[in-house]
Amino acid sequence: MVKIVVIGCGVLGTKIAGALAFDGHQVRVYDNNDQLLNKLYLRLNEDRRILKEDGFMVNSDFLGDVYCFSNLEDAVRGASFVFECVPENLSLKKELFKEIEKYAPKDTIIATSAMKLPINEIFEDLVTKKRCLGVRFLYPVFFIPEVELLTTKYTSLEALEKVRSFLEKMNKIAFFRSGNEPIVLSEEQRDARRNGKFFSFNYFIIY
Repeated sequence: MVKIVVIGCGVLGTKIAGALAFDGHQVRVYDNNDQLLNKLYLRLNEDRRILKEDGFMVNSDFLGDVYCFSNLEDAVRGASFVFECVPENLSLKKELFKEIEKYAPKDTIIATSAMKLPINEIFEDLVTKKRCLGVRFLYPVFFIPEVELLTTKYTSLEALEKVRSFLEKMNKIAFFRSGNEPIVLSEEQRDARRNGKFFSFNYFIIY
């Protein structure tokens, strides 16, 4: 069981938290919006129901646990991975990562889900930039094995390998973005994945 923090419990953050707990990890979800935090367990219960109906989940519950935090310091203490899922706002993300760096252990992997923001600028003010990178779980997460990685000019090979190994143990496929545009799945592609059908797009798999 790996201790993981998901920052932001909007639609994507909730799905990521559920998928990680489904795989047996201890997940801490941080948000400064108490209303969103209060709805998290209801939304996770709905995801459990759908997973059971579709035959993806045979256990009565996720193998891991999900905990809610409204205090960032408490949330990131002792975490192995931090996955940020807040709105696409450069200033917001930069200030958030400065706070995360204060409290997270020195070897914690710090990742952003930013789609089009300049990845190097997001982390440029941090001291420990080599452990930072972009990690995008493709929505709706539970049914999509591919995870898009975007390295910065600071990212170390050690950090990249740590992420790749973690994702591989979850049966996820880590790949580098092959162009300037992030991959966004259409409804047809999402349904195809959910129904076990194959579709393809261009990317570079990390081995």
